[in-house]
Amino acid sequence: MPPKPKDSESNPPSAPEPVPPTSPVDIFTSPTINVRLIAPSTSKPATEAPAPEQPNPKKRKLRSSGLAKAEEDSDIVVLKSFNLHVSVLKKHSEYFTGLFSFNGIEVAQDRVDFVAPEGLRDALNIVAFSCFATFLYSGTYNLADYSFMSEEKSPQISFWCNQLLHQTAIYVLGDRLLCNGLKKETLKQTYNLLLNYLVTYDKNSNQYTEQELQIYCNESAEIAWNKNMSEAIRMLFDNTTSNTEAASQKTFTGKAKLYLSQARMAWIGKDPMRNLLAAFVASIWHITISDYNNTISESRIKNRHHLISDPSDYEFMSLMLSYNVGLRPYSVDAFKRIPLSDFGLEGVDRRELYKPVDRCCLQATK
Repeated sequence: MPPKPKDSESNPPSAPEPVPPTSPVDIFTSPTINVRLIAPSTSKPATEAPAPEQPNPKKRKLRSSGLAKAEEDSDIVVLKSFNLHVSVLKKHSEYFTGLFSFNGIEVAQDRVDFVAPEGLRDALNIVAFSCFATFLYSGTYNLADYSFMSEEKSPQISFWCNQLLHQTAIYVLGDRLLCNGLKKETLKQTYNLLLNYLVTYDKNSNQYTEQELQIYCNESAEIAWNKNMSEAIRMLFDNTTSNTEAASQKTFTGKAKLYLSQARMAWIGKDPMRNLLAAFVASIWHITISDYNNTISESRIKNRHHLISDPSDYEFMSLMLSYNVGLRPYSVDAFKRIPLSDFGLEGVDRRELYKPVDRCCLQATK
């Protein structure tokens, strides 16, 4: 009787799962696919100028069902087309990994039609996907590579507003594409942006001249920032998932340091970008005692009310109040003391987050 074969002989091990190529040679020898960014049916007209290399939107006919396609017999707008390597798409985006895991219509047609997030201006969606494409190959992106048009008269205010809106749009796209790397890069850049704004807004700071402080602290600057902050908040909260657990649902006893408190952890949200915007607004919410000694612009009260006036803003207001518990008015140091884990940035070198904004960036193209 012949000897019984060993398990390794009768059941040879299955081949290991292929790993997406990471070397430049492997990436650029892998197949490419055309990804078309499609305007949602409720898209807003662009009020910003896309980067010079971006084509004007064209009307096309294409087949669709679900998120990434549109009906063949309907008129749709192709915002922009991208030829991207399949390997980098699969490496960085779980959305594309799942899409390419079976031989669907996208593989057969060598084309993916991706419908952009709703409620965003077309120009924001175009720049956001362009930054995603850049991130696939470089691991980062730079909004300074794009030119924007703005209604704001001050180039400084134009810079802050454009940065905030575009970073929010990029995060929303990263969330939709299940691209955690892009989301973390956006969180780092947004944290740095908001921290620099707080330093500017802090009237006790010696890092800015009196002339520069006047640019940010006058009435028109307040109105401009509030308008864009409101748009960013609604853009984010309309396109990301609510993952909050009300503190009132549990009974907490004992004592704990503020940022280690279980009650606080149950109060704050689970989405790091939502937490970041809420913490920022909390840090500038109060009007300082020094302001009471002078006249107060009516817009300072009106703008704060506007941020939470819509019934749909309840989630944002609740998050903002959770950070208001521990933040002193206009305190940059208090903002820095919030654990980076709240913003999905644990393990990130703080020196990278604390870099000052390049002053030349403040001369952003209008």
